Amino acid sequence: MSSNTCSLSQNSINTINKLWGFESSTQTVIKQSENHTYLVKDNSEQSYILRLTPKHHRSVKSIWAELEYLNLIHDQAKLHSQDEKYALNVCPPIAKKVNENGEFLLIAELEEPYETDKEKVWYGVLFEYAQGNSVVDKWIGLTDDSMIVAIGDAMGRLHKIISEKAGNPERWDEMAKYIPEISGTHNGACDLNRIRERAQKDHEISKTLIQIYDAELAEFLKSHPIDSENYGIVHGDINVSNYFAKVQPEGTKLWIFDFDQVHNNYFGHELGVVLHTVTFFENDGLGIGKIEGFDGDRFRELFLNAYKNAYPPMAKYLDVESLKKFELLRAFYHTSIAADILYLKTENPESKNFEEAIIGFCQIVVDKFIKIHTQ
Repeated sequence: MSSNTCSLSQNSINTINKLWGFESSTQTVIKQSENHTYLVKDNSEQSYILRLTPKHHRSVKSIWAELEYLNLIHDQAKLHSQDEKYALNVCPPIAKKVNENGEFLLIAELEEPYETDKEKVWYGVLFEYAQGNSVVDKWIGLTDDSMIVAIGDAMGRLHKIISEKAGNPERWDEMAKYIPEISGTHNGACDLNRIRERAQKDHEISKTLIQIYDAELAEFLKSHPIDSENYGIVHGDINVSNYFAKVQPEGTKLWIFDFDQVHNNYFGHELGVVLHTVTFFENDGLGIGKIEGFDGDRFRELFLNAYKNAYPPMAKYLDVESLKKFELLRAFYHTSIAADILYLKTENPESKNFEEAIIGFCQIVVDKFIKIHTQ
């Protein structure tokens, strides 16, 4: 789908306006990928995020579990909303009115929202818009000390909430039944069996991935303990493009979003997401040269200290060797996703499921992984 064909049909716009009570609204495409996301503005210029997911991609139950998880996290974080030094905030879903009896639901089923797409049914969810500003602007998320401390604090507080089942174990356990392992995310791109099958067919990047996993990760993960202190349902992709920041004199607050890949994993893997991002930019992963004011070692120190202060139980798992392994685990999964997209594009060159910019970024990710880990 091109950006033009991501334009919603007038019937679906009318449905969205009716369900969420907008007199009128505008929709601007933000991203086209496994989901399509839009910036929605109502007639009063209030902003929201609309996410559409094709029916074949996810079940209603899995989307419900993601939204239930998000609401549970939001409710706990909201208890601390008056604490200026509490960095964690999330963007919850907004319920829609579905009948005159006052019943509200979170997921809308839209019939043929795109006039030119063969997928007939899409699931729509409306989210609150994050406060603050993008931390990618001038790369402040990598260079501003207050923002680095804030992401460490926010992640630590998030893991504390997860370890305590958000103070509501009954709701949490019901939701958790429908949360996948990482192998069940991204349409199975991280499934080791699938990667091994492709490696056996001489798919080069899959062969490299399996060699790295078997040599450097398999024994570590087998021996690493799994308990409620260091393992649970994680966001899975807290990188600089998935949170906004609001700088205040008392402390910077973050609004984390894009929870559609929640899954069960080590908290260390989530730390590895951030640490891998740091290494990626240290190695000029985007080919943009050195970022002024960016110091990878300082970032790691500030981030990890803030994290441990917010969630002390993880301190015993944060030895240097374990952090390196978790960073590698993130690199492995990140590259697996990129490799899967490139593989599917090779198998079906005419596919329009991913924008060319995404294809180009996936090639960068794969090339960097090969360069770093096969030298």
